[in-house]
Amino acid sequence: MEELLAKSAGFLLLIGLGFGGKKVGLFRVEDRFVLSKVMLYITMPSLFISFFEDFEPAPTLILMFVLGIAVNFILCYTGLFFARHKSGTEKALYMLNCSGHNIGAFAIPIIATLFPPAAVIATSMYDIGNSIMSAGGTYALAANYTDKERGMRWSLFFRRLFSSVPFDTYLKAAFFEPLGMPDTTFAPTPEQYARLSPVHKRVHGEDAEVNFRGEVFRGLPLTYAAAGAALVSSLPDLVRFFRMLAHGGELDGVRVLRPESVKSLIAPQLPADLPGLLPGESNAFSCFTIVGTHRLPRGSVYTHGAYGTHALYLPRENLVGIFLKNSYVDMSLTSHATVEFENALLGRSGA
Repeated sequence: MEELLAKSAGFLLLIGLGFGGKKVGLFRVEDRFVLSKVMLYITMPSLFISFFEDFEPAPTLILMFVLGIAVNFILCYTGLFFARHKSGTEKALYMLNCSGHNIGAFAIPIIATLFPPAAVIATSMYDIGNSIMSAGGTYALAANYTDKERGMRWSLFFRRLFSSVPFDTYLKAAFFEPLGMPDTTFAPTPEQYARLSPVHKRVHGEDAEVNFRGEVFRGLPLTYAAAGAALVSSLPDLVRFFRMLAHGGELDGVRVLRPESVKSLIAPQLPADLPGLLPGESNAFSCFTIVGTHRLPRGSVYTHGAYGTHALYLPRENLVGIFLKNSYVDMSLTSHATVEFENALLGRSGA
């Protein structure tokens, strides 16, 4: 018992040292790239090689693999139980959020310290089953309970299981790579991270920069705090994406969306009288569309970033404009800079 408490205290001490080192500036957010590579390519492989020194195959290891799948099924249906009186979409959401385990980065280091090597091998077999569910199995299970698919259908489950991919991989393969958007990613490389634009604000009446790795996101990795689920991009990439929309889902001979999908993407999705909507506007999928009296023409589509970035698509004129701005000053939707940008774009379109 004393040994167990001592090892647990050692983990807490390491966490405290890491947190304290970040606070005093010893560690930076950029250091995570180096540390993650060391852990993934050196520490973890060395750990497993040492644990397999006296390894002897046992049938019980197969049971651990099955258990990894079974536990995720149980957790999924636990979520379904708590959402049994909710809509189909909410049932799927509960199922997705109740399952999955962080084995490699969290459980393995603790188990390797507190238990014998055989426990790490058994946990790894469990993680194989867990990974199958996390990388598509849970989605395939939850999708059966949406409003569209009522009840469990095993044929659909196995079809989705063997055809689904992680969301970021899907976006990269289906959109970013075909459209030639190399800077659009959920996980910026060190080179891309260094090119992130700072936010501007006024300090004592003078312009000043706010670094993304400091005040804006409080030093957290973008994955945890950035808008748009941490998806970052560049002006050339955004231009290509909106050009694809303007051409009905096709760019440079490559089609990534059907024309009817583009129309659905920018079509109003909310009731016109819903409280909270701005006059003359409605929400489409991840954007706003103009449906009534407004400073913009009816049918216009726009998105607006937290710090002033503004993208406007005019379907009638088949014209796209993107205004990149990161600023605490004059950053609202009706700011002088935003309105002037819209007026300039409308002037070019002849509206």
